[in-house]
This record gives sequence, structure tokens and C-alpha cells, in this order.
Amino acid sequence: EYSSICTTHEFQASRFMERYPCLNVVDADPISKEEARASLVSWLASLADNDGEALDVSEENQAKLLEAFDSHHEAALYLYTTHQKLGPRICLNTGQDYSLYYRALNNTLNSDLEPNIGHAIPLIQRMIYMLLYDESTGMKRLHAGGTVWKGDTLHPVPLNMHKLREAHRLHRIIR
Repeated sequence: EYSSICTTHEFQASRFMERYPCLNVVDADPISKEEARASLVSWLASLADNDGEALDVSEENQAKLLEAFDSHHEAALYLYTTHQKLGPRICLNTGQDYSLYYRALNNTLNSDLEPNIGHAIPLIQRMIYMLLYDESTGMKRLHAGGTVWKGDTLHPVPLNMHKLREAHRLHRIIR
């Protein structure tokens, strides 16, 4: 399912968790822009869909992504928050759509499959770090608080609400 919430146990058993190098999973170690760029290049070169079928990201689209990455300070966040095209949309199911950068990265996380996840980890780690810290000072960015939904346009479905309540009751992290 696209954009579902996993349980703490599922998260801890994931390939993402195996590969994520930071000991405190609610934090992120700094990753240089160069390491994140190398991760982007290898992820694009080896990107496969949920069935393991190789996806062809054209050289032209790769060049556009790398140019956008190179021209923005918080490049990993910039790419994720813009509609950067990877290729044609060949599937109507959002959970299998790799036509846009942000969906392909979401589906890399949701599918939790190798080699996608392995190639994407430094890029994802940089995104997490840039969301949590001001790179110039190394100081943590503080969220003012309030209700935060997980990016969906509607409130969570009942199953996800249950998972959120359970995580809150058990004082567990939610990713």
C-alpha cells in the first residue's frame, strides 16, 4: 500500500533499518552533498520497480536531475519537493509509479527492496539531516509543535490511526 504506516517491529526489521547507519533512528548523522550526489547517481543507474524490473531513466532526465541537485544548496530536499520527471508513467497505481522523483523515492522506501534502498540510503540520510539540522551551524531545527499529518491530503485511514495511537501509547517512534 502506498504511504502506509508500518509498526515499530516492521520498521526495526526493515532493510532500511539494517542499512541506516545512524544508531539513533530519530536522528541523522551528517552526509556531505557529494556523498548524497553519488548516492543519487547510483540510485538512478540501478533503479528498479517493485517487481525488480529495471527502470530506464534517460540520460537527459538524469542530467536535469543532477543539474538541479548541483544548483541548490539543500538539493536533496529541493528534488523531493518538486515534480522532477524520471520517465513516463506506466502504472496508475501510485505505489508502483516511478515516473516522478518523489514518488520513486517514496516507493523505494515503501517497497524496502534491494538494491534500491541500499543505493538511496545516503541520499535519504542527507534529506533527514537537512530537515533536522541547520547545516551551517550544526544546530537542531526545532518544530513549533502542532498536528502533523504524514503528507497525505486526507486524515489517516482507521488502520493507520490505530498504529499512530499504539505508537503514542507505547512511546514508540513513527517513521
